[in-house]
Amino acid sequence: MLNNLNKNKLTYRKMLFIFFCTTFIAGCLSFGATTPLTPSTTPNFCGKIIYVPLEGGFYGLESNKGNKYFPVNLPENLKQHGLSIQAKLVKVEGMMGLQMWGEYVRILNIRPFPC
Repeated sequence: MLNNLNKNKLTYRKMLFIFFCTTFIAGCLSFGATTPLTPSTTPNFCGKIIYVPLEGGFYGLESNKGNKYFPVNLPENLKQHGLSIQAKLVKVEGMMGLQMWGEYVRILNIRPFPC
């Protein structure tokens, strides 16, 4: 009787382990999927780059309408507080970070441009 109970516990643990592993792998595969902010081929962002002194400091994008975006791939040469830019962005789904500021985006195209 005791032997069967130990076998059942082992089988249950194996099933639980497999469930968690498959859930983890599925989550990793869907991490970082991108969707366009707008279905346009023209730049969909006009605003400026700002330095945000939170959580160790980072650079974000603030649109002329006040929307905030956290770029995951802002080029080093454009990390200048107050620089006006025009860019083509896509939203990054399922990404989280320490910043908790703005919507995560990937920059497809960016250039300094007075908006």
